[in-house]
Amino acid sequence: MDTELGFEYRIVRSKRKSVAIHLRNGQVEVRTPQRVDPAWVQQFVASKAGWVNTQLAQQLKNKSQQYRMAEGEIITFLGRKLQLKLRIATRNKVYIEAGKLCIEGRIERPEKALKLFHNWLKEQARVYMIPRAEAYAARLGAEDKLQQIRFRKTRSKWGHCSSKGIIQFNELIMLAPAEVVEYLMIHEVCHLVHMNHSKQYWKLVASHCPAYKKPQAWLAENGHRFWFDIEAL
Repeated sequence: MDTELGFEYRIVRSKRKSVAIHLRNGQVEVRTPQRVDPAWVQQFVASKAGWVNTQLAQQLKNKSQQYRMAEGEIITFLGRKLQLKLRIATRNKVYIEAGKLCIEGRIERPEKALKLFHNWLKEQARVYMIPRAEAYAARLGAEDKLQQIRFRKTRSKWGHCSSKGIIQFNELIMLAPAEVVEYLMIHEVCHLVHMNHSKQYWKLVASHCPAYKKPQAWLAENGHRFWFDIEAL
């Protein structure tokens, strides 16, 4: 670790025109054009040291708040608190019973239990979200524009609507309160009418979710918890 900066970083050179600092999982990467004076890069990073250290501290805090795939861990499902119950069995099964989320199967390692859980969560998302999103599209008179609803875990977005009418959701949203899930569906379905974030778009969102800023803020503040921390186990 650089004692003056408080962190280490690596330089990645490529055919780009600007210098940028990227942080992920506590790692600092400085992306630069091919021909940039190393001394200048060092000065640039030093000038951003305060910001980098603040971001690293926030990432560390966020990681400590992530759910863990462990016996007795408390997680949420549509905002409902559930206690994880893990049991090794010959058949795979995930179900909710008496306030517990039970995961059974050949789950000697947390990664296997997590895979079963994610498969189950994706199916729950399909059952819960698809008919609701389709109903919102019908209310907007945009059912003909909605071509498909998909589910995929992506760290960059909770949802996405393409110009081809394909809506994609991150199934981890099912761990949020129901009103947050509803907001996300409304947010993406409204893009079938406005493929932008114009005033007209937000007016349409507000007409179906008047207090949309509240679930929007909740997700920005709490969404990081839904990415399970395997490394801590």
